[in-house]
Amino acid sequence: MGQENERLPLGYCKESVDRERVYPTAKPDDFKINERWLHLMPKIGGEDAEGMIESIKRTGVLKPIEVLPDMTIIDGYQRHRTVKNNPDAPQDIPYEIKSDFGNKIPGRDRGLHCYR
Repeated sequence: MGQENERLPLGYCKESVDRERVYPTAKPDDFKINERWLHLMPKIGGEDAEGMIESIKRTGVLKPIEVLPDMTIIDGYQRHRTVKNNPDAPQDIPYEIKSDFGNKIPGRDRGLHCYR
């Protein structure tokens, strides 16, 4: 990725995403937002937001959104919001169901939005 001290964009994938795995997809309105968790969700703006928007328009969402069985988002709120607010972006969002999220704090897991 270049020099070691190069600033990576917010959410650059620091973990590998299994590109061979086929994830189910859903439309933005199929997901649920827990209003009590909204204050925990990280907010992005400026160049980071623009980079995410352009990347998702170009390649779609790369890292699946993590949801509870009822489709409530526990990780991936920014990816979801970006797709929902940009109708010209691919509208099929990959997701992965987590039956329990253990110690994960919704929206604060790793800060990975995985865009290129």
